[in-house]
Amino acid sequence: MDYVLGSSDDATQDAAPRIDHKLPAEELDTEFKKEFPPDPIIGSEMDDAARVWKVYRKEANAHDTALLDGWSSTLDILLIFAGLFSAVATAFVIESYQLLQPDSAAYTAAALYILVSATNHSTGITLPPPPDLQYASSLARWINGLWFTSILLSLIVALLSILVKQWIGEYRARNLASAKSPRAWAHRREVYFQALTAWPVAELVSLLPIMLHMSLFLFFAGVIAFLWTLDITIGIWIICLGSLLCVFYLGCTLVPLWIPQCPTSTPLVHQLRRGIMSIEILGLRAFAAALPAFLKVKDRVVPRFLTRQRSALSRLQDSVSILPVTISPPVGQPEVPMALQDRIKEMVEQVTAQRRDISAVSQRIEQRKDELDGSAIYWIIFDVSDSDAVAVGIQALGAIHPSSLMAERFRLLHPVRWDNILTRSAAGTSVAEAIRVHRSQACMMPSGSDWMTFSRVFDVLLHLWKIPLLGSFRSEQSTRSSRSKVANFLTS
Repeated sequence: MDYVLGSSDDATQDAAPRIDHKLPAEELDTEFKKEFPPDPIIGSEMDDAARVWKVYRKEANAHDTALLDGWSSTLDILLIFAGLFSAVATAFVIESYQLLQPDSAAYTAAALYILVSATNHSTGITLPPPPDLQYASSLARWINGLWFTSILLSLIVALLSILVKQWIGEYRARNLASAKSPRAWAHRREVYFQALTAWPVAELVSLLPIMLHMSLFLFFAGVIAFLWTLDITIGIWIICLGSLLCVFYLGCTLVPLWIPQCPTSTPLVHQLRRGIMSIEILGLRAFAAALPAFLKVKDRVVPRFLTRQRSALSRLQDSVSILPVTISPPVGQPEVPMALQDRIKEMVEQVTAQRRDISAVSQRIEQRKDELDGSAIYWIIFDVSDSDAVAVGIQALGAIHPSSLMAERFRLLHPVRWDNILTRSAAGTSVAEAIRVHRSQACMMPSGSDWMTFSRVFDVLLHLWKIPLLGSFRSEQSTRSSRSKVANFLTS
């Protein structure tokens, strides 16, 4: 077989010229095949203009559009709400900040008190105590502190929302720029998309609504404190309403952590779940790392303890003449820790499965070509929902050399599911697609496996009776002779 990517380390294979195996044109009987015609040459599935990169561009644009449009709509709502809320809160602050200023009426009353006291020596009338000139009470400080903090948080949310919208616009502009080939576009998009997922942009977008919610609850707390000074009954009623709102809010936010299908799920829930699972994974790994040391200490301490117990029992036997008692360490204990370590490793894997300058960028892309190829194909196979796109990604694996580093990474990262290996077609599977399927299966088999066996070929190509047996072979009356011809063609 001839490969265009991931050549083997064998020098003889490097020196061998590439041979193009052309096949008859496939029938374009579906909208997907009309939009993305199959590659005419076997082994060119990962060329610069191959079909897989065009499929990748369409699916990546659809994914990015859905993601960025969702972020943009959320940020637009936050900007509108932050503006309205800041206007409402400012009206309250205009009244409350006066509580922090000196009370001129109190100073006037104090001056009158002094004058009356000076002229009251002859009458002997006892005057009431003078008014308190302390103008900033602790409750007034709390009210203003809560309301000013609330306004500040809402303004911070508005500022960060504007910044994130600028980041989204820059990301879109980078991906809309032209590229010399579909493969080069895929490389560039992978670099920017990996940076988008590596930096906490999604976490920030999820955090902004929480900050605005905190601002709203702080404002409610300030309203309660303000009403408490005026009328305790109204303050208690507002406390009851606010408590009901808090309970409802926490319930809607936290219930999806245990019930994933709950309709009240938000992006924050995904971030919380990832954080909780990350902590759980760290705890399990720390326990697995500390387990050998614990077992080593146990192996040293337990025998000493048992030896002391034996000596104590022997002395007791000599003194009171009782029947001899022996204590033996449990048999087969070393096997239990190994099983426990395996269980911890399995738990870590399960939790992990649930939780995934232009010149400088061009240089980075050039240095990571193979890695970006692999990550792009991996994204198509495991993150795209369209079965035809998944089939194109799987069939493109046939252009990777089975002994290359990229093929080894694919075998180690995730087992490829072969359910969607064939594109949908009204006329059945073509000869070229059958060969691409066979090459992809051969590439993904472990190194050293005897994949060139008739049983494996038949499992790949003949597991569905609808698959045509290489055109003229299908008209044969004997299925056994047809299988023989298919195998001879594929192994020739």
